[in-house]
Amino acid sequence: MRLHYAKLALRDLEAGARAIHDVGELSRSNLRIASTPTFTAYLIGPLADRFHRMYPGITLAIHEMRQAQLEQDIADGELDLGIAFDPPRSAELESLPLFAEQLSLVVGHGHRLAARRKPLLHAVPLVPPIASRTATLL
Repeated sequence: MRLHYAKLALRDLEAGARAIHDVGELSRSNLRIASTPTFTAYLIGPLADRFHRMYPGITLAIHEMRQAQLEQDIADGELDLGIAFDPPRSAELESLPLFAEQLSLVVGHGHRLAARRKPLLHAVPLVPPIASRTATLL
């Protein structure tokens, strides 16, 4: 009976060594990622396509979720990485900025604000001031 368990343990150890090798060479593995809805709409499709062309042996599992859940799932080991707004709310996560995104107001040529070239948020009391938001890789 002990021999049976020893063989099972050796088989699992060999499988683990193969998995580490495959991930290290990015030849075969699974990558679990998530994105907030803001970035899913325009970022995830092109990113997934490019990633698949570069690493065809890696299977992507892509999820869309709120940032709080995304951060919790990364901390719990349910996800490998996420794309969300910077900075992360959780102190136990590290982030890497991907790009800065600036919000803009779009108006027609005939609109009274069409010729304006200065920042708008101080001139029009539509919304409270909004800082630029940065996307981050968690």
